[in-house]
Amino acid sequence: MINGSKSEIHMWYSANLIYKGINEDGLTDLCEERIVLFHALCEKDVYAKAKSFGLDSEHSYEVESGGTLQWKFDTIERVYEIDDSEIHDGSEIFSRFLTKEDVDILKKHIKKHIE
Repeated sequence: MINGSKSEIHMWYSANLIYKGINEDGLTDLCEERIVLFHALCEKDVYAKAKSFGLDSEHSYEVESGGTLQWKFDTIERVYEIDDSEIHDGSEIFSRFLTKEDVDILKKHIKKHIE
């Protein structure tokens, strides 16, 4: 206890935010995943911060082919506690376990965008 109050320790977290790209016809065939860092006391606080960040970062712009594309916050896919107390080169901000099938799907997706 410090000055009669409980010492509070903030941790680093990453949050995976999902946004939907919505064109003028209301179609949403494009999504974006962002991994964003947050400093908070607990996971519950991260969800509140991430939701606020997601809503605040919604935006739209004119596309080259004409029309407007809106990026709307959709959901928080997951929150991940970062084990390092300080962020530095090599800090792990996210990890997950994948099945072989998951990896095959990711490889196909990456290959499609490289070609």
